[in-house]
Amino acid sequence: MRFPTAAPLTGELRAVGNWSFQSGAIAWELTRLPPDPVFALVALLYFTRPMVRIATSKVRKDQGTGHEDAREQALELGRKATEVISTSELADKLREGRPLRIKLGMDPTAPDLHLGHSITLRKLRDFQRAGHKVIFLVGDFTAMIGDPTGRSETRKPLTREDIQTNAETYQRQVSKILDPSKTEIRFNSEWMDKLDLRDLIKIAANLSVARMLERDDFEKRLAEQQPLFLHELLYPLVQGYDSVALGADVELGGTDQKFNLLVGRELQRAFGQAPQVVMTMPLLEGLDG
Repeated sequence: MRFPTAAPLTGELRAVGNWSFQSGAIAWELTRLPPDPVFALVALLYFTRPMVRIATSKVRKDQGTGHEDAREQALELGRKATEVISTSELADKLREGRPLRIKLGMDPTAPDLHLGHSITLRKLRDFQRAGHKVIFLVGDFTAMIGDPTGRSETRKPLTREDIQTNAETYQRQVSKILDPSKTEIRFNSEWMDKLDLRDLIKIAANLSVARMLERDDFEKRLAEQQPLFLHELLYPLVQGYDSVALGADVELGGTDQKFNLLVGRELQRAFGQAPQVVMTMPLLEGLDG
């Protein structure tokens, strides 16, 4: 929540007195007695209001966030998002009074991040500045599968070397927006490389084929009689499991990632975790669409 700051003294208010902030306390130094003591009282209450709110927020931080405060914070954090699933769930998590784990995953499938990525990264920064733990997840494992989102044909797989080179560039570019000292950078190969076929089958058992085929991209390709390969069906599954492995409270992504983010919610429920809040951000499209 952003707290309003006291406006500078101008006009008639300048005649009432001056403010000085010392060690978090307010010293009221009268320079001239006002003609109306009621006016002085109103001015005093007006200027002390921000400091009272700050002091109150510190108490609430120790005791947990109140109902209305949590909802206000949730609405503020969700500002400019295309969709939040859901604001009430985000408020409930904020009410717990702990730093939330905020996840943003990107596959290093291109040499550089583009301007459109900055929209989601800036929202991640909002959470970071609010005191939450942000996790930038490099999808080095999922990059080898290839995200089928928005694709009319199967992506060509990248080599480990290409992925590693791109990942190093991503980390440097992300640090231009996020505070590196407060950003947790992870790779989903950390846990995916350790899973065997038996583990993958257990994860896959939590989602039906019908559920997977609800995805718009898959429906279109089947309708156009374009091939849809089995490994592409696994992509949302793996991305969703990332949220389980990280214990994500919130996951950010573009509007095109909504299906994948919702799969994360379903898998978290299946693994006994509270489902993550999904927050989608608008896409910045180029002239080529």
